[in-house]
Amino acid sequence: MLFEKVTHDDLDAIGALQPEGWPDIVAEFGFYVNSPFCYPIKTKINV
Repeated sequence: MLFEKVTHDDLDAIGALQPEGWPDIVAEFGFYVNSPFCYPIKTKINV
């Protein structure tokens, strides 16, 4: 298992995780990626 920082390059992939019927989550994640007080992380399994 590998933990990494979420980057702008990850935002397109995050859109694929959006549950049906939810508003756009990519914009929300973009806010956190751009905020200096947030440190969003992702987990990679079997890499």
